[in-house]
Formats: sequence, C-alpha cells, structure tokens
Amino acid sequence: MLKLVKRKLLLNLKLNLMKKLIFMFLLILPLNLFSQNTRSLNFECGGYVTGLYVGKNTTNNLNQQILYAKTDIGGVYRSSNNGTNWINISSNIPLSPDSKGLMKTELITQGFSVNPDNPNEIILCWGDNNTDGSIYEYRQIWRSSNGGQNWILPTPGSISEGVNFWGDNFDIKTGGECIIYNPIKNITTDKFDRIIMGGKAKPDQNGNVTYLFFSENSGATWTTKTLTNSIKGETVISIAMHKDFPDEIWVGTTHALYRSTNYGNSWTRWTQFTDGSGTYNLNYSRRILLRNKNGSVMAFIAHSNGINNHGITRFHNGNWKNLMSDFNSGITTPPGSNNNFSTLMFIDGDENKLLAGRLGRPIRMTTNDGDNWSGPNGGQFLFYQFNDNTYPNHQIFENFAFTGLSHIVQNLNKPEWFNNWYVSGGAGARKSTNAGANWSYMTSGMNMPVVYDISFEPGIYSYIQTPISDWTNGVLGYNGSKTNQKLSYDRHGTQLDLCLTEIDDTYIPNVSRALVSPYATSYSYNIGGDVYYNRAKMYRRKIDGGNVDYQQMCVNAPWLNREDRVLTDGLVYLSPFDNASNNKDRFIVLLGKSSDKAAIGTTGNEDLGIYWGDYNRATNDYSFSYADFDGPNGEDQSSQEAYENSLMPTLGNYTGTVGQLFSYQVNLAHGPKFGSGSNAVFRKYLYLESQQGVENSGGLFVSDANGVNWQRKSNVVESGTYKDEGCMKYTNYNKLFIAIKNRGLYYTNDPGLNGNWPSQFTKDPTFKSALQVEAAQVLGGNKLVYVYGKKQNDDVHKLYMSTNDGQTWTSDPIIKNISAISSLKINPNPCQNKELWIGTSGMGVIIYTASYQVNLACATIVHESIEIGNNTEFSNDVIVQNNAEMKILGNSVIKFSDGAKLIIEEGAKLIVDNQSNVTFTKSDDASSWGGIEFRGTAKGIIKNAVFENCQTAINIVSGISEMPADTIIIENNTFKNGNIQISDRAGVKIVNNTFDYSTGNGQILSGVGSTASNNILIKDNIINYNENLTQTVGINIIYGNNVVIYNNQINNCHTGISASNSSPHIYFNQINFTSEGSTGISLDNSLSPVLKGNSITNYYTGINNYLSSPVMYKNNIQNELYSAGTGLSLIYNSIAKMEADNYENAPEWTAGLNEILLPNAGIGIFVDNYSYPVMKCSFNKVFGEEYIMKGKTNFPNMTIDAINNNWLRNPASGNDFDLDCGIDYETYSENIPDFNNSPNLFSIGFNIQDRLFKSDES
Repeated sequence: MLKLVKRKLLLNLKLNLMKKLIFMFLLILPLNLFSQNTRSLNFECGGYVTGLYVGKNTTNNLNQQILYAKTDIGGVYRSSNNGTNWINISSNIPLSPDSKGLMKTELITQGFSVNPDNPNEIILCWGDNNTDGSIYEYRQIWRSSNGGQNWILPTPGSISEGVNFWGDNFDIKTGGECIIYNPIKNITTDKFDRIIMGGKAKPDQNGNVTYLFFSENSGATWTTKTLTNSIKGETVISIAMHKDFPDEIWVGTTHALYRSTNYGNSWTRWTQFTDGSGTYNLNYSRRILLRNKNGSVMAFIAHSNGINNHGITRFHNGNWKNLMSDFNSGITTPPGSNNNFSTLMFIDGDENKLLAGRLGRPIRMTTNDGDNWSGPNGGQFLFYQFNDNTYPNHQIFENFAFTGLSHIVQNLNKPEWFNNWYVSGGAGARKSTNAGANWSYMTSGMNMPVVYDISFEPGIYSYIQTPISDWTNGVLGYNGSKTNQKLSYDRHGTQLDLCLTEIDDTYIPNVSRALVSPYATSYSYNIGGDVYYNRAKMYRRKIDGGNVDYQQMCVNAPWLNREDRVLTDGLVYLSPFDNASNNKDRFIVLLGKSSDKAAIGTTGNEDLGIYWGDYNRATNDYSFSYADFDGPNGEDQSSQEAYENSLMPTLGNYTGTVGQLFSYQVNLAHGPKFGSGSNAVFRKYLYLESQQGVENSGGLFVSDANGVNWQRKSNVVESGTYKDEGCMKYTNYNKLFIAIKNRGLYYTNDPGLNGNWPSQFTKDPTFKSALQVEAAQVLGGNKLVYVYGKKQNDDVHKLYMSTNDGQTWTSDPIIKNISAISSLKINPNPCQNKELWIGTSGMGVIIYTASYQVNLACATIVHESIEIGNNTEFSNDVIVQNNAEMKILGNSVIKFSDGAKLIIEEGAKLIVDNQSNVTFTKSDDASSWGGIEFRGTAKGIIKNAVFENCQTAINIVSGISEMPADTIIIENNTFKNGNIQISDRAGVKIVNNTFDYSTGNGQILSGVGSTASNNILIKDNIINYNENLTQTVGINIIYGNNVVIYNNQINNCHTGISASNSSPHIYFNQINFTSEGSTGISLDNSLSPVLKGNSITNYYTGINNYLSSPVMYKNNIQNELYSAGTGLSLIYNSIAKMEADNYENAPEWTAGLNEILLPNAGIGIFVDNYSYPVMKCSFNKVFGEEYIMKGKTNFPNMTIDAINNNWLRNPASGNDFDLDCGIDYETYSENIPDFNNSPNLFSIGFNIQDRLFKSDES
C-alpha cells in the first residue's frame, strides 16, 4: 500500500463537496421535439492560433478594426472590434456536397489571406488528409465576399490537377502563407483579384511534380504552373511577392526554396546554399520576406538548415548569408536554438527595420539587413506580461507573453496605429498597444481545445471536468456553463515531481479521463499522460473547501519507468470489499502507447492493457494490479489469446496523425450490479480493436470479478470481419451499444443479464460507420440515443439523434456542422437531461439542447453536509435531507430560477450565520423564486441575509407542535420582498429583521404569519408597508400558544397586528399609520391576550375586539388625524380588562394605566352587543372629542364602574357618555398611587421577564 505526494492549489470554486446527491423528478407532460439551442464553454481559446490578419480600415476608428485569426484545428475567427470579441466564421461553411455534415479537416486551416483593399473578401485553404480532400475533387479552397457570413467553392474542374493541404503539421502550420493576394492590382479590372496558391499534390497525381495555382478572378477559377524540378510529396509552405517586382515570386516548400522572375513560368530551385561559414539546407522554408534593396530583390528566408537547427538566411544579388551567428549572440532566456523561426516582419512599413524570432522565444530586431541584431534597447527583446487581467486561466502563472508565440503582425492602416501589434500563438491571440512592450490576451469568443471527455459530478454544483490536451483538465460548475464563466484548470496544480523529473508546468498535460468517485464526489482520479515525454500519468484530485488538493499517483506504478505510454480510458466505483466504511474506490485503467496502437503480445508491449486497484480515501493508500484474461476458472486460453492479440488504443503523440491525437475510443463501460455487500458484483465491459488478419483478437470482454479477471464474450461484428476502433455505452435501461468505426452501430438488449451472450450483436442497418454513441432513458420514458456516424449514403460523419431507442433517426441542422466529436454525454441531472454535451477536437465543448418541452418538477437532493459559496445558482429545487447540514458562506449571492426553492427537510439544518451579508435572489432570467422552506423537525439559523424577488421568503411547516424555542432562528435579515410564514410548528425566533414593503405592489399581504404554531418569538423587527395598500397585516397570528410579539415597529400596515383564536403576548410594539379604515391591533376570538406597553398612533381604530377579552396595561392609543375613529372597540361579547387586581387594598397592576386619546374627534371607547370595559380604580386616561365612551352593552340594569380614571376634561359630564347602561365615574382624577420599587418578575418565555408592579395603598 502506497502513500501519495501532495500539492494544493487555491481556486475560486468555493466548494466543499463532501456529500452525495441524487436527483428527484416528477413528469407532468410527455416529450415533444423539436426546437433547439446551443451554447459553448468558455475555454478562452485553449488552442493554437497560427496566424493573425489585419484588414484595411477606412473608418478612422481603431475600435472597428477587422481582424482574422487562423487556427490549426478550430477554423477561422473574425473580430470586428480590434480583437475584443471573436466569432467563428468556419461554422458558416456550407455542408459537404451531399449535405450530410462538416468534416473535421474543414476546420484545419493551412492558408488564409485577406484582400488588401477589402477586409470582407477572404480566402482559405483547408485540409489534413487525402480522403476528405477527395470529396471536393481536391479543390479545398473556401472563399467569401462578406467576411465569412457565406462561403463558396471554386468552380468544379477548375483545379484539374488537384491540390491538398496539410494544416495540422507542426512545421507547416507555424510557417507562412500558402495562399496570397498578389500585392499589385490587376491592370484589367483595377482590383486586387489575383491570387497565388500552393499545397501538396493529391495522392494519385502522376509525375514527380508540385504545382502552383493562379487565379485572376478572386479564386473562382484557377490555372496551373509547375514548380520546376519539384518532387512528389513536396508541400508548399510559404509564398512571397513584393509590390515593386510584379513578376517575381518566391516559394518555400518542405524540401526546397524556389524563385521565379517571370510570374511562375520558370523556376530556380535551391535545396542548400554555401557562404563563408558553411553549407546549409533550405528545406522547410517556412516564411519568406522580400524587400527592395537599391532596386533589386533582397530575400529573407526562415528555414530549417539541418535536422534540428532552424535559421534565418539572407539572399541578395546571388549572394547568400547565414544570419544566425549574431542573432544568437546575447540570448540567455532561453536560447531556443531548436525552435522554428516563425516571426519575420518589417516594422512601421519600413524595410530597413526587420523583426525576427523563433517560436515561443525572444524576438530581435535589425536595422542593417541582419548583420547585427538587438532588442529595442539593446540585448534581448522579451515580452513580459505581469499582472495582466487578460490572462486566460490556463495561463494563470505565465510571465512571458511569448509562450507559444508564433507570428507578429502590425496595424499599418494609420501611422498613429503603428504601435498596435498582434501575435498568434499556442495559448491564444494577443495584442500590444505599445509596440510589443506589453501584451494582453484577446480570446473572448475563441474556443478550440482538444477535448477528450466530459465528466459530471452529480452534485449541487453539477461540477464538470473536461479532460483536454495541453492544459490538463478544465473545470467549472454547471451554472458557469450558462453564464459564459471561464473554466479553471489543473495545469499548474499538477506540477508535481515525485517520481520523474521530466515535467514542465504540469506533469500531465493530456488528461484523457476524469474518473469521478460515485460515492465521494469531491474525489476524482484523472488519467492520461505527458505526450511530450511520452509517459503515462495519474493523479488524485480532491475538492477540499476552497482548495483543490492534487496528489500524484506514481509510486510503484507499473508504467512509471516505461516510455511511450499513456492511460487512455478508465472506470471508478465503490470498492466491493468496502461496503461498510465506504472509504475505498475501485479503479480500472487501460494502458496504451503514446505513439501508436500496439498488441500486448508483441515484443516490448507486454505491460500494456488493463490494470485495477483500490484507493483508500481515509488513508490515501493505493495499489495497482494487472488484470487476468483467462476467465473465472483461469482456464480460458482463447480469451487470453484474444486479449493479447488486441490493439491497445492511443492518444497519439504531439506530431501524430489527426486520427491518433483525436482518439474517439471509449473502451470501458460500467455494467449492471448483482448482489450486495461483500458478494456484490459490478459487471464491467471492455471493447478492444482487433488486428488485421488475426481472427482471434478484439471484441467484447466482460468482468464479473470487479475488474480482476475478464473473459471474452462476443466478437460483436460479423464473423471474419475486422473489428475497428469502438465506443461503448451501457444504458440505464440495460442495453449495450457499441459504435465501431467503419462498421456501424451494434447493440444487444440482453448483455449477459441472463448468462447467455449472443455470439454477435444486432447491427443497426442505418449506419456504415459510427465513432461515438450516447444513450439514456430520460424524463417521460423516452430512450434517447445519439450517434456520431455515417449513414449508408453519407460521406461524412455527423451527429444523429433518436428519441425512440433507434427506431428512427434525425439530424438537426444546428448540430450537423459540429465535427471532430470526441465525446458525447447526456447531462445526468434529470433537470437538465435535455442537454447533450459534445466534446470536440477543435471546437471545445458545445452544449446542445433539444426542446423536449417537458413540464416537470425536479429537485437536487443533498444527503451530506455541504458549504455553498458565492455566485451559486440553482435551476431547480434543492432539498437537504438525512441530517445533512447546508452552510451558506459569507459575501455570497445565491440565485434561484423561477419558482425554485431551498427545502430543508426532516432532521436537516440550514446555517446562514455570517457577519457578512448573504443575498438570496432570483436568477437573471427569472421573475421570482420560491423561497426557503423548513419541513418537519428541520432546524436553521438565518442571520445577516437579504431576501429579494420572492413572495414567501421563509416558509416553516411541520406538524410538530412541541419543539425547543430556538430550533429555527431568523435574525438581522432584510426582506426587500418576501415574507415569513409559519404553519403547525414550534420553536421559531424572528428577531431584529427588517421587512421593507414600502415600494411593494400589494402581493405580500403579511410580513410575518403564523398558523397553529406554538412557542414563537417575534421581537425587535421593523415592518414597513406602502400606506396606499389595503388588506395588509404586519403580523398575523391564527391559532397558537405562547406567541410573543415584542417591541416591533410596524408602519403603514392596514392592520398592524392581528390575532385570531389565539392569546399572544403583545408587548411594547410601536404601530403607526395614517389612513382611514385601519386598525392598530385586531383581536378575534382571543380569550386572554396580554397587551402591554404598546404605542398605537393615528389608526382609525386603535384596538378592535370581537369575542375577545384582552388584558391591557399601559398601552398608548392616540389619533389626532381623523374626523372620526375609535380608540378601543369592544364588539360582541368582548370584555377588556383595564383595571388592577385587588384595587381596594394594595393593587397589583396586571392591567390599567392605559391612555386612549382622540383629541380632535371620535370615540374613546366603543362598546356593542354584550361588551364592556372593566376599568375601576385603574387610572386609565380616556378621551374622545365626540364621546369618551359610547355604545350599547345590551345589559339594561348594568352599571359600568369607572371611577378613578382620567377623562382629560374638567369637569366631565354625562354628555361625554352615550350608553344604554349606567356608569359610575368621577369627573377628574390624577392621583395615581406610587408603585412599589420591588416588582415581582415572571417569565413569558424566550428569556423575557415580565414585571408585576404593586402599590402600597389603595
């Protein structure tokens, strides 16, 4: 068992994914196809820009500068704002002649040129293999007259000899242009419409010749001229002309340098030259620059003068000179003598100032035709770029802008723009506004990495990994894919050096798979290799809070000291031998060669094949073991032989063919699970390619021994048929698909579930070739299948879709133009499985949404504790269950889509307890969200949060009538809209919150509402409403015991506090309003509520009682605004206790001392229908300008005893009372007895002590 070496890298992910999540959904309507949408992940280029082109600008506005960017495998991009944003214009290329798709090589561009007089007239040369070229009769030239909005081909038959291109060859794509506009206008048309083009001959071309092609009509038709003494297979890399020499053409090829002085009718060919320092080869003449030197042509040629020594040479008047001696002098960081020369340009339109440099190395300048070189201030010319916020995330720790630098161009449209330089390169396009002293990336809209796979973490973030070439592994959350968020990368985090010293900025530049642990989804095991040093690599990746922890898994790895190795595929699942602790992951990986496919049975390749091991997440121990292939009894020699004869897949090395570098194979697949506990069997499938002519090789292998032992079960294809590369998918409805190149799509509906394996699978007759397959049963039971393949009449692979398990197939025109597909993944989240994620080689990741118009309620389920950070967005309900705890970190904005809720279920807990605010709000494209809901015994602390754009911000429901007083605490929050509702629950504190509905539209009628709930504290809150709204209630209590409403400030509510069928404690609240028809406190069927110390100002009715008997002490009710109104209203069997207990002998002040004052108009106390106040000897102050007391008690013989109260009128008279009964009162009294200084204390709950005052005398 082995330990790991660690390295941590802090990323802005705010993740703590120690959790396990599943998804729940409810289907409402059936699937309905077919509308569509696409979006792309933001890789910030992530690929090789091989050339930049500056169009003519007549706008006098640099911000309207048109630029073009040529790439190696991602097509051509256009910017109309000086590089601020880019669009891919190759996606507008029309489909191949049969309208069946776009070939991947149509995005591989060798040559590109812009009309010198019209920035919208462009032409390009594409291609990388002969087969694709043959479809277009080897006329692989697209031209456009409107900036790439539309493209057309040359006239058929106009290139009779045919031409092919080699756009992804490294030595060629870093060179000059194989197609150029003649810099001299056509005399006949007075236009720049003459074009010269060259490539390589088509494979069946007769004769050992290389052609150059000429057009006089902007590329519509062509004529052919032969490069004298050229050889078969020679490829044109660069073409150069000079405006002062109309008949002179220079051509550089893979083998030689050519010059014509009669416009291509005859040629001089050089393969080497000699000067005073030696003899040098002129092969790979990749860039040529001509100048007028005293009336004759001087040529500068960047070329390879030897196997690994790349140089720059000058030619003038028959004399050659190697310029490398002085160029290399003084270069120290780094010398880079083995790098291709890629920069060769004149500065400021001045042919006396020449800039030159190697790929990704320092640039130097000469002012004497290369005799001497220096930087602008002497020495080296380095491009530093420190602390620039334009860095793509895959370049986050780079210091030099020339990393991957290819070729520099200058904006020569106006002298004042000469300081604007642009450079192409391996990390993306860059520009400088100060002549190369500082550089900024310009990659917005460019996405062209080589993507090997897509892996989903099935969690609350829907955390996604994209294994890629060069930059290791791109990472982002699902919501980031919807907001164009930049990916983060593992590149520098994996700069580990434990087992090998051959590392650069990462020890694993190419990740082929990210194997996410299904149980602990914060763990993944990422595999691949270093294709530069040809080593297989594996690392463990763990999300740990806000950090990513990287651990290199290399100690005693079987592939550690083997060159030419790569891990191409793998699986991970919970180890069957650890079902108790759930700490171990079982992984299975497939080892192949970096360079090419190979069979295990061949010499030197015995270590290739399948390995398995267990990783202990608790101890970080792991092991590797080689799998057996002799069947469950160890006696199946046929399986062993078939395995040894099979070809292991490869990713291909850096200079490998397109077919190798862009591997389509998916060799391993999860199968069904059988049994449980230590007897569990996790079936696994393996498909391998066969060797040509070897019958017993390749096919389908199966392991029912958890990857330890395997047995071949099926040939899959027809007997005697070659089994080509394959891609497998085992579906969630127990069907196994295998897509096989040059064969088609195969499947079985019973992949050994009953122990009976078919000798052959069923072949779908639709396809003659298939490279990728993805399938799943989704919402509504529809069985979706996607195939990247060729139908019988297709020449090109394209993406097909079936919604009925392959019975019928369709292809959407939007995705028909997506080529070089390397991975297909249906989003596993049922709430998003309308989405197909498409990994490509050159177009990044494209997310295609077919419009299954399904109305569904689905939710993400959180089972284990989790922390949620800033910029988290939920597109559906999130349900926290099973004692899990969700914590919202400070300074976070949490967004929800329309109607989506955060639901805390039985036993779970939500914590929002930060000094810094958290904001809960809707998504940008939503109208409102559904709020937070607590269910059952759920607990929560919500502090210092802001709630926006919801109607019910917090909804507490349970059916639990008895719980501790602090199970849910809601404190110091701001509710801009959205209220709190409590139903059938106990133990809730709502303290010191602000409810601001002052600008509301009346949709929220109550700030806090409680129904059938006990032990509720509502304290120190501020509730503000718009005074023009009606039917609003600040606090509304319906049923419930021990509800304390304490010291709240309620403004402009139509009813300040309402209590029905409950007897709350209503203490020290300030209730203010200015509208007729309003009520400060409304009591309905409240038997003994306690109203103490409340201040009610300017309400039309201060306190209204119906079937209620409040106990009132020291309340203050004032109304100075209205021409009518009532201070205290007692209606229908309502009795207000307003007098002290034992008032005749040392009174106890449980009630009394209230002030009810309506000095301008109205009634102090109104009684009706068996209602009356009890107020003897209790010194209440009551006054109404109309009446102090009025109404009908319906008790004819009753006398209301109201002596020792203050009527504020001296003398008071019978005219102040309008009653149907007698009243005993004094005209005026202010002789309030003194209180005892030691009141009795008693608790009303929630640690609140009430005080009972006494007087020493009656």
